[in-house]
Amino acid sequence: MVSQAAAARALFTNLNSNFSQDITPDEATLLPLLEDQYGRFNIWARNVGVFASGHASLDYRLREDPQPRVLVAGLLEGLQDQLQRGKSIKGDIGPLPERDIGGRILTLQLSDISSAERTRP
Repeated sequence: MVSQAAAARALFTNLNSNFSQDITPDEATLLPLLEDQYGRFNIWARNVGVFASGHASLDYRLREDPQPRVLVAGLLEGLQDQLQRGKSIKGDIGPLPERDIGGRILTLQLSDISSAERTRP
């Protein structure tokens, strides 16, 4: 799991770097969301011990239980796929309200996230 988490971390860093260069106004709205998700990933990784060594590591703690190992590995793989997809569409975002159905869903999700952030206690 360490290698999968390290790959996800590298993809986050790479995607953040790509979105920080030659940024369009539409991409600028996504950059804070990307940075927020990267921060959440790092908090999760630290809390569960993905990068810890010895008995504190997630690999060690799940060594005898394959079901959670498979679940976490699948989630990390899915995260890598989504980050890779984000990397491939950079520069092809366009104005969010004028996008196809996928873009409208993204716009709805962005507005939901924004309103959820405003209503946090």
